[in-house]
Amino acid sequence: MRGLASVQVCRQSYFLGKNKNFCWQQEIENKIKDSYIRRVFPMVMHCSYCNSDAVLPKSGLCLDCENITESDNQLTNQAMPVIERPVNEPDAVFIYKTHFGLNKQPFGLTPDTRFFCELPSHLEALNVLLISLHNGEGFIKITGDVGAGKTMLCRKLLNELPQPFETAYIPNPHLPPIGLLMAIADEMGVEYLRYIGQNGLMKLINDVLINSAVNGKKTVLIIDEAQSMSVETLETLRLITNLETEKQKLLQIVLFGQPELDEQLNNKAIRQLRQRITFSYALKPLTSKNVADYIKHRLRVAGMGNVGLFSGLAIMAMHHYSRGIPRLINILANKAMLSAYGKGHSSIGVKQVYLAALDTEDANTKFKLFGFRKRYLLLLLLTVVGYLLWSLIIPIL
Repeated sequence: MRGLASVQVCRQSYFLGKNKNFCWQQEIENKIKDSYIRRVFPMVMHCSYCNSDAVLPKSGLCLDCENITESDNQLTNQAMPVIERPVNEPDAVFIYKTHFGLNKQPFGLTPDTRFFCELPSHLEALNVLLISLHNGEGFIKITGDVGAGKTMLCRKLLNELPQPFETAYIPNPHLPPIGLLMAIADEMGVEYLRYIGQNGLMKLINDVLINSAVNGKKTVLIIDEAQSMSVETLETLRLITNLETEKQKLLQIVLFGQPELDEQLNNKAIRQLRQRITFSYALKPLTSKNVADYIKHRLRVAGMGNVGLFSGLAIMAMHHYSRGIPRLINILANKAMLSAYGKGHSSIGVKQVYLAALDTEDANTKFKLFGFRKRYLLLLLLTVVGYLLWSLIIPIL
Protein backbone atom coordinates (compact mmCIF):
# COMPACT_ATOMS: atom_id res chain seq x y z
CA MET A 1 0.00 0.00 0.00
CA ARG A 2 3.03 2.26 0.06
CA GLY A 3 2.60 3.22 -3.59
CA LEU A 4 -1.06 4.04 -3.07
CA ALA A 5 -0.39 5.95 0.12
CA SER A 6 2.23 8.07 -1.61
CA VAL A 7 -0.29 9.18 -4.18
CA GLN A 8 -2.03 12.30 -2.86
CA VAL A 9 -5.07 13.04 -5.00
CA CYS A 10 -5.81 16.73 -5.37
CA ARG A 11 -9.31 17.68 -4.16
CA GLN A 12 -9.46 21.00 -6.01
CA SER A 13 -11.71 19.70 -8.84
CA TYR A 14 -9.09 19.50 -11.55
CA PHE A 15 -10.76 20.24 -14.90
CA LEU A 16 -9.02 21.37 -18.03
CA GLY A 17 -11.95 23.67 -18.89
CA LYS A 18 -11.73 25.58 -15.59
CA ASN A 19 -7.95 25.49 -14.96
CA LYS A 20 -6.05 26.54 -18.06
CA ASN A 21 -2.67 25.84 -16.41
CA PHE A 22 -2.18 22.17 -17.17
CA CYS A 23 -0.79 20.26 -14.16
CA TRP A 24 1.37 17.42 -15.51
CA GLN A 25 2.21 16.19 -12.02
CA GLN A 26 -1.46 15.83 -11.13
CA GLU A 27 -2.19 14.02 -14.38
CA ILE A 28 0.64 11.52 -13.79
CA GLU A 29 -0.52 10.88 -10.23
CA ASN A 30 -4.09 10.20 -11.40
CA LYS A 31 -2.89 7.69 -13.99
CA ILE A 32 -0.73 5.93 -11.38
CA LYS A 33 -3.72 5.68 -9.05
CA ASP A 34 -6.05 4.36 -11.79
CA SER A 35 -3.61 1.66 -12.87
CA TYR A 36 -2.99 0.58 -9.24
CA ILE A 37 -6.72 0.32 -8.46
CA ARG A 38 -7.41 -1.70 -11.62
CA ARG A 39 -4.56 -4.10 -10.70
CA VAL A 40 -5.39 -4.53 -7.00
CA PHE A 41 -9.20 -4.12 -7.16
CA PRO A 42 -10.27 -5.32 -10.63
CA MET A 43 -14.04 -5.00 -9.83
CA VAL A 44 -13.86 -1.28 -9.00
CA MET A 45 -15.43 0.96 -11.70
CA HIS A 46 -15.51 4.72 -12.17
CA CYS A 47 -18.53 6.99 -12.68
CA SER A 48 -18.66 8.20 -16.28
CA TYR A 49 -19.74 11.70 -15.08
CA CYS A 50 -17.72 12.58 -11.97
CA ASN A 51 -15.07 9.77 -12.07
CA SER A 52 -15.82 8.68 -8.49
CA ASP A 53 -15.37 5.07 -7.32
CA ALA A 54 -18.82 4.52 -5.75
CA VAL A 55 -20.54 3.24 -8.89
CA LEU A 56 -23.91 1.53 -9.26
CA PRO A 57 -23.44 -1.61 -11.38
CA LYS A 58 -26.53 -1.16 -13.60
CA SER A 59 -26.17 2.44 -14.67
CA GLY A 60 -22.40 2.87 -14.45
CA LEU A 61 -22.99 6.12 -12.49
CA CYS A 62 -22.66 7.08 -8.88
CA LEU A 63 -25.82 7.67 -6.86
CA ASP A 64 -25.69 11.48 -7.11
CA CYS A 65 -25.13 11.52 -10.87
CA GLU A 66 -27.88 8.96 -11.46
CA ASN A 67 -30.42 11.13 -9.60
CA ILE A 68 -29.40 14.19 -11.62
CA THR A 69 -29.71 12.44 -14.98
CA GLU A 70 -33.11 10.97 -14.07
CA SER A 71 -34.49 14.42 -13.19
CA ASP A 72 -33.03 15.91 -16.38
CA ASN A 73 -34.66 13.21 -18.50
CA GLN A 74 -38.04 13.83 -16.86
CA LEU A 75 -37.83 17.58 -17.53
CA THR A 76 -36.74 16.97 -21.12
CA ASN A 77 -39.61 14.59 -21.77
CA GLN A 78 -42.13 17.07 -20.35
CA ALA A 79 -40.78 20.03 -22.34
CA MET A 80 -40.65 18.39 -25.76
CA PRO A 81 -43.77 19.37 -27.76
CA VAL A 82 -45.40 16.91 -30.11
CA ILE A 83 -45.62 18.33 -33.63
CA GLU A 84 -47.88 16.39 -35.97
CA ARG A 85 -46.71 16.12 -39.57
CA PRO A 86 -49.43 16.14 -42.25
CA VAL A 87 -49.33 13.57 -44.98
CA ASN A 88 -47.25 14.51 -48.06
CA GLU A 89 -45.80 17.59 -46.37
CA PRO A 90 -42.35 18.50 -47.79
CA ASP A 91 -39.37 18.05 -45.51
CA ALA A 92 -38.41 21.74 -45.77
CA VAL A 93 -41.84 22.86 -44.55
CA PHE A 94 -41.82 20.41 -41.65
CA ILE A 95 -38.31 21.48 -40.57
CA TYR A 96 -39.38 25.14 -40.76
CA LYS A 97 -42.42 24.50 -38.56
CA THR A 98 -40.36 22.42 -36.13
CA HIS A 99 -37.79 25.24 -35.84
CA PHE A 100 -40.45 27.56 -34.43
CA GLY A 101 -42.58 24.88 -32.71
CA LEU A 102 -45.61 25.33 -35.00
CA ASN A 103 -48.39 22.91 -35.89
CA LYS A 104 -49.62 24.96 -38.84
CA GLN A 105 -48.69 28.07 -40.80
CA PRO A 106 -49.69 31.10 -38.66
CA PHE A 107 -49.70 33.81 -41.32
CA GLY A 108 -51.46 32.38 -44.34
CA LEU A 109 -53.49 34.59 -46.68
CA THR A 110 -56.52 32.30 -46.89
CA PRO A 111 -59.45 33.42 -44.68
CA ASP A 112 -59.26 30.60 -42.12
CA THR A 113 -61.82 31.43 -39.43
CA ARG A 114 -59.78 29.51 -36.81
CA PHE A 115 -57.40 32.49 -36.87
CA PHE A 116 -60.15 35.10 -36.46
CA CYS A 117 -58.93 37.58 -33.86
CA GLU A 118 -61.51 39.51 -31.87
CA LEU A 119 -59.97 42.91 -32.41
CA PRO A 120 -62.10 45.92 -31.38
CA SER A 121 -62.93 47.03 -34.93
CA HIS A 122 -63.71 43.56 -36.30
CA LEU A 123 -65.64 42.48 -33.21
CA GLU A 124 -67.73 45.66 -33.33
CA ALA A 125 -68.49 45.09 -37.02
CA LEU A 126 -69.52 41.49 -36.31
CA ASN A 127 -71.84 42.63 -33.53
CA VAL A 128 -73.41 45.23 -35.85
CA LEU A 129 -74.07 42.51 -38.41
CA LEU A 130 -75.59 40.04 -35.96
CA ILE A 131 -77.83 42.61 -34.26
CA SER A 132 -79.00 44.09 -37.58
CA LEU A 133 -79.86 40.71 -39.05
CA HIS A 134 -81.75 39.65 -35.93
CA ASN A 135 -83.73 42.90 -36.14
CA GLY A 136 -84.74 42.07 -39.72
CA GLU A 137 -83.02 44.99 -41.46
CA GLY A 138 -83.00 44.92 -45.28
CA PHE A 139 -79.61 46.28 -46.35
CA ILE A 140 -76.35 46.27 -44.33
CA LYS A 141 -73.01 47.56 -45.65
CA ILE A 142 -69.47 46.84 -44.41
CA THR A 143 -66.56 48.66 -46.04
CA GLY A 144 -62.82 48.51 -45.54
CA ASP A 145 -59.55 49.05 -47.35
CA VAL A 146 -57.87 46.31 -49.38
CA GLY A 147 -56.69 43.57 -47.01
CA ALA A 148 -58.59 44.95 -44.00
CA GLY A 149 -60.17 41.57 -43.22
CA LYS A 150 -63.57 41.86 -44.94
CA THR A 151 -63.52 38.33 -46.37
CA MET A 152 -62.48 36.86 -43.02
CA LEU A 153 -65.36 38.73 -41.36
CA CYS A 154 -67.70 37.51 -44.09
CA ARG A 155 -66.70 33.87 -43.51
CA LYS A 156 -67.02 34.35 -39.76
CA LEU A 157 -70.56 35.67 -40.24
CA LEU A 158 -71.45 32.64 -42.35
CA ASN A 159 -70.29 30.36 -39.52
CA GLU A 160 -71.83 32.38 -36.70
CA LEU A 161 -75.39 32.79 -38.03
CA PRO A 162 -77.64 30.35 -36.12
CA GLN A 163 -81.00 28.92 -37.01
CA PRO A 164 -83.44 30.00 -38.45
CA PHE A 165 -81.07 31.89 -40.81
CA GLU A 166 -80.29 30.47 -44.24
CA THR A 167 -77.42 32.03 -46.18
CA ALA A 168 -76.56 32.50 -49.84
CA TYR A 169 -73.00 33.62 -50.56
CA ILE A 170 -71.75 35.29 -53.77
CA PRO A 171 -67.97 35.91 -53.69
CA ASN A 172 -67.72 37.42 -57.19
CA PRO A 173 -70.68 39.70 -58.08
CA HIS A 174 -69.06 41.22 -61.19
CA LEU A 175 -72.03 40.04 -63.25
CA PRO A 176 -74.77 41.46 -65.45
CA PRO A 177 -78.26 41.71 -63.87
CA ILE A 178 -79.43 38.36 -65.27
CA GLY A 179 -76.14 36.75 -64.19
CA LEU A 180 -76.63 37.98 -60.62
CA LEU A 181 -80.15 36.54 -60.49
CA MET A 182 -78.86 33.19 -61.79
CA ALA A 183 -76.12 33.17 -59.15
CA ILE A 184 -78.68 33.87 -56.41
CA ALA A 185 -80.98 31.14 -57.75
CA ASP A 186 -78.11 28.64 -57.80
CA GLU A 187 -77.19 29.45 -54.18
CA MET A 188 -80.82 28.98 -53.09
CA GLY A 189 -81.17 25.70 -54.95
CA VAL A 190 -83.73 27.05 -57.43
CA GLU A 191 -84.16 24.99 -60.61
CA TYR A 192 -84.75 27.03 -63.77
CA LEU A 193 -84.65 26.68 -67.52
CA ARG A 194 -81.49 27.82 -69.29
CA TYR A 195 -83.12 30.53 -71.40
CA ILE A 196 -85.45 31.86 -68.73
CA GLY A 197 -85.79 35.63 -68.62
CA GLN A 198 -85.17 38.06 -65.79
CA ASN A 199 -88.84 38.26 -64.82
CA GLY A 200 -89.14 34.47 -64.72
CA LEU A 201 -86.12 34.20 -62.43
CA MET A 202 -87.50 36.89 -60.13
CA LYS A 203 -90.75 34.94 -59.80
CA LEU A 204 -88.96 31.66 -58.99
CA ILE A 205 -86.77 33.36 -56.36
CA ASN A 206 -89.87 35.02 -54.89
CA ASP A 207 -91.64 31.64 -54.57
CA VAL A 208 -88.63 30.11 -52.78
CA LEU A 209 -88.39 33.07 -50.37
CA ILE A 210 -92.09 32.88 -49.54
CA ASN A 211 -91.82 29.15 -48.90
CA SER A 212 -88.84 29.74 -46.57
CA ALA A 213 -90.75 32.44 -44.65
CA VAL A 214 -93.74 30.12 -44.21
CA ASN A 215 -91.38 27.52 -42.70
CA GLY A 216 -89.96 30.10 -40.29
CA LYS A 217 -86.67 30.61 -42.15
CA LYS A 218 -84.85 33.91 -42.69
CA THR A 219 -82.81 34.16 -45.88
CA VAL A 220 -79.64 36.27 -45.91
CA LEU A 221 -77.77 37.12 -49.12
CA ILE A 222 -74.08 37.92 -48.48
CA ILE A 223 -72.16 39.58 -51.32
CA ASP A 224 -68.38 40.03 -51.16
CA GLU A 225 -66.43 42.50 -53.36
CA ALA A 226 -69.62 44.51 -53.88
CA GLN A 227 -67.67 47.48 -55.32
CA SER A 228 -67.28 45.49 -58.57
CA MET A 229 -71.04 45.57 -59.26
CA SER A 230 -72.33 47.85 -61.99
CA VAL A 231 -75.08 50.40 -61.46
CA GLU A 232 -77.56 48.22 -63.37
CA THR A 233 -76.73 45.18 -61.23
CA LEU A 234 -77.11 47.20 -58.04
CA GLU A 235 -80.53 48.39 -59.24
CA THR A 236 -81.54 44.75 -59.84
CA LEU A 237 -80.40 43.97 -56.30
CA ARG A 238 -82.68 46.73 -55.01
CA LEU A 239 -85.63 45.27 -56.88
CA ILE A 240 -85.10 41.93 -55.14
CA THR A 241 -85.51 43.60 -51.74
CA ASN A 242 -89.01 44.68 -52.76
CA LEU A 243 -90.03 41.10 -52.04
CA GLU A 244 -91.57 41.33 -48.58
CA THR A 245 -94.60 40.49 -46.49
CA GLU A 246 -96.56 42.76 -44.18
CA LYS A 247 -94.35 41.76 -41.22
CA GLN A 248 -90.87 41.11 -42.53
CA LYS A 249 -88.42 41.28 -45.40
CA LEU A 250 -88.22 38.09 -47.40
CA LEU A 251 -84.53 38.71 -48.15
CA GLN A 252 -81.84 40.50 -46.15
CA ILE A 253 -78.69 41.60 -47.96
CA VAL A 254 -75.18 42.22 -46.56
CA LEU A 255 -72.69 44.04 -48.80
CA PHE A 256 -68.94 43.76 -48.21
CA GLY A 257 -66.84 46.13 -50.29
CA GLN A 258 -63.95 48.53 -50.58
CA PRO A 259 -64.34 52.32 -50.10
CA GLU A 260 -65.11 52.58 -53.83
CA LEU A 261 -68.52 51.10 -52.99
CA ASP A 262 -69.44 54.29 -51.13
CA GLU A 263 -68.48 56.35 -54.17
CA GLN A 264 -70.63 54.17 -56.39
CA LEU A 265 -73.62 54.43 -54.06
CA ASN A 266 -73.45 58.22 -54.35
CA ASN A 267 -74.68 57.87 -57.93
CA LYS A 268 -78.10 59.51 -58.25
CA ALA A 269 -79.32 56.61 -60.39
CA ILE A 270 -79.29 54.30 -57.34
CA ARG A 271 -80.16 56.81 -54.60
CA GLN A 272 -83.13 54.60 -53.63
CA LEU A 273 -80.72 51.77 -52.81
CA ARG A 274 -78.56 54.10 -50.74
CA GLN A 275 -81.58 55.13 -48.66
CA ARG A 276 -82.41 51.50 -47.88
CA ILE A 277 -79.03 50.85 -46.23
CA THR A 278 -80.01 50.98 -42.56
CA PHE A 279 -76.67 49.99 -41.00
CA SER A 280 -73.13 50.53 -42.25
CA TYR A 281 -69.70 50.12 -40.70
CA ALA A 282 -66.18 50.96 -41.87
CA LEU A 283 -63.33 48.71 -40.72
CA LYS A 284 -60.46 50.68 -39.20
CA PRO A 285 -56.71 49.96 -39.46
CA LEU A 286 -55.11 48.22 -36.48
CA THR A 287 -53.24 50.16 -33.83
CA SER A 288 -49.79 49.15 -32.60
CA LYS A 289 -51.36 47.32 -29.64
CA ASN A 290 -53.83 45.61 -31.98
CA VAL A 291 -50.94 44.43 -34.17
CA ALA A 292 -49.22 42.88 -31.13
CA ASP A 293 -52.44 41.11 -30.06
CA TYR A 294 -53.09 39.99 -33.64
CA ILE A 295 -49.64 38.42 -34.09
CA LYS A 296 -49.68 36.71 -30.68
CA HIS A 297 -53.17 35.32 -31.33
CA ARG A 298 -52.19 33.76 -34.65
CA LEU A 299 -49.01 32.27 -33.18
CA ARG A 300 -51.02 30.81 -30.30
CA VAL A 301 -53.59 29.25 -32.65
CA ALA A 302 -50.73 27.81 -34.75
CA GLY A 303 -49.53 25.90 -31.68
CA MET A 304 -46.54 28.02 -30.69
CA GLY A 305 -45.87 28.33 -26.97
CA ASN A 306 -43.53 31.33 -27.26
CA VAL A 307 -45.95 34.00 -28.47
CA GLY A 308 -43.25 36.61 -27.77
CA LEU A 309 -41.42 35.59 -30.95
CA PHE A 310 -41.52 39.17 -32.25
CA SER A 311 -39.73 41.79 -30.16
CA GLY A 312 -41.44 45.02 -29.12
CA LEU A 313 -39.51 47.08 -31.66
CA ALA A 314 -40.33 44.52 -34.35
CA ILE A 315 -44.04 44.98 -33.55
CA MET A 316 -43.70 48.76 -33.86
CA ALA A 317 -41.90 48.36 -37.19
CA MET A 318 -44.57 45.90 -38.34
CA HIS A 319 -47.30 48.44 -37.56
CA HIS A 320 -45.48 51.18 -39.46
CA TYR A 321 -44.69 49.16 -42.57
CA SER A 322 -48.14 47.50 -42.77
CA ARG A 323 -50.15 50.65 -41.90
CA GLY A 324 -52.26 48.38 -39.66
CA ILE A 325 -53.64 46.30 -42.56
CA PRO A 326 -54.02 42.61 -41.55
CA ARG A 327 -53.10 41.19 -44.96
CA LEU A 328 -49.83 43.14 -45.06
CA ILE A 329 -49.13 42.06 -41.47
CA ASN A 330 -49.46 38.42 -42.55
CA ILE A 331 -47.14 38.94 -45.53
CA LEU A 332 -44.49 40.80 -43.51
CA ALA A 333 -44.63 38.39 -40.57
CA ASN A 334 -44.30 35.36 -42.85
CA LYS A 335 -41.29 36.83 -44.67
CA ALA A 336 -39.67 37.92 -41.39
CA MET A 337 -39.99 34.39 -40.00
CA LEU A 338 -38.47 32.94 -43.16
CA SER A 339 -35.57 35.38 -42.87
CA ALA A 340 -34.98 34.43 -39.23
CA TYR A 341 -35.21 30.72 -40.08
CA GLY A 342 -32.65 31.12 -42.85
CA LYS A 343 -30.17 32.62 -40.36
CA GLY A 344 -30.99 30.06 -37.65
CA HIS A 345 -32.49 32.66 -35.30
CA SER A 346 -35.22 31.76 -32.84
CA SER A 347 -36.53 35.34 -32.42
CA ILE A 348 -37.44 38.15 -34.79
CA GLY A 349 -36.24 41.73 -34.52
CA VAL A 350 -36.46 44.97 -36.47
CA LYS A 351 -33.91 43.84 -39.07
CA GLN A 352 -35.99 40.89 -40.26
CA VAL A 353 -39.14 43.04 -40.46
CA TYR A 354 -37.27 45.74 -42.40
CA LEU A 355 -35.93 43.23 -44.92
CA ALA A 356 -39.44 41.82 -45.31
CA ALA A 357 -40.81 45.32 -45.95
CA LEU A 358 -38.21 45.99 -48.65
CA ASP A 359 -39.38 42.81 -50.41
CA THR A 360 -43.10 43.74 -50.22
CA GLU A 361 -44.69 45.91 -52.90
CA ASP A 362 -47.35 47.72 -50.87
CA ALA A 363 -45.34 48.13 -47.64
CA ASN A 364 -44.85 51.65 -46.29
CA THR A 365 -41.05 51.89 -46.51
CA LYS A 366 -40.85 55.68 -46.29
CA PHE A 367 -38.43 56.81 -43.60
CA LYS A 368 -40.26 57.90 -40.49
CA LEU A 369 -39.11 58.06 -36.89
CA PHE A 370 -41.33 58.89 -33.91
CA GLY A 371 -43.87 60.61 -36.15
CA PHE A 372 -41.35 62.85 -37.96
CA ARG A 373 -40.36 62.49 -41.57
CA LYS A 374 -36.83 62.82 -42.85
CA ARG A 375 -37.01 66.51 -43.75
CA TYR A 376 -38.26 67.43 -40.28
CA LEU A 377 -35.47 65.45 -38.65
CA LEU A 378 -32.95 67.28 -40.85
CA LEU A 379 -34.44 70.62 -39.86
CA LEU A 380 -34.26 69.63 -36.19
CA LEU A 381 -30.62 68.55 -36.59
CA LEU A 382 -29.69 71.88 -38.23
CA THR A 383 -31.40 73.75 -35.41
CA VAL A 384 -29.43 71.85 -32.76
CA VAL A 385 -26.14 72.39 -34.59
CA GLY A 386 -26.88 76.10 -34.97
CA TYR A 387 -27.68 76.42 -31.27
CA LEU A 388 -24.40 74.70 -30.30
CA LEU A 389 -22.36 76.94 -32.61
CA TRP A 390 -24.10 80.04 -31.26
CA SER A 391 -23.41 78.98 -27.68
CA LEU A 392 -19.70 78.57 -28.54
CA ILE A 393 -19.38 81.90 -30.38
CA ILE A 394 -21.11 84.10 -27.78
CA PRO A 395 -18.49 83.51 -24.97
CA ILE A 396 -15.66 84.32 -27.40
CA LEU A 397 -17.24 87.66 -28.34
